[in-house]
Amino acid sequence: MGQHRRITVVHQRAITAQPGDHYIGRPSPLGNPFVIGRDGTRAEVIARYRTWLQTHVAAGPGNRVYDELQRLRARAHQHPLRLVCWCAPLPCHGDVIAEVLRDGMPGSK
Repeated sequence: MGQHRRITVVHQRAITAQPGDHYIGRPSPLGNPFVIGRDGTRAEVIARYRTWLQTHVAAGPGNRVYDELQRLRARAHQHPLRLVCWCAPLPCHGDVIAEVLRDGMPGSK
C-alpha cells in the first residue's frame, strides 16, 4: 500500500459534507467515551482516550474499534479523509485518531 493521503480533523458545523468525511463523535465506534468535566479536563480526557484506543488496537482484529481504524486507514491510502467531530479546531480525540492512522497500527500492512 502507498503513503496515506491527507487526514484532517474538522468541526461538524463548519463543513459541507463531502465524500471522505467520517463522523468520529459519539456514538460512532471511535467516539470518545470520556467526557470533559465529568472525566477530567480536555487534555486529560484526550490522554485517557489515547490509552483507551491503544488498548483496543492492541486487542487486534475482531473488535469494532480496531476494525474501524483499519477501514479508515485503507481509505486514507486512496483518498483524503476528513474526521468529523464537534471539538475541532480545539484539541480533540480526532487528533489521536489521525496520528494513529498516519503512523500505522500494530498488525497493519
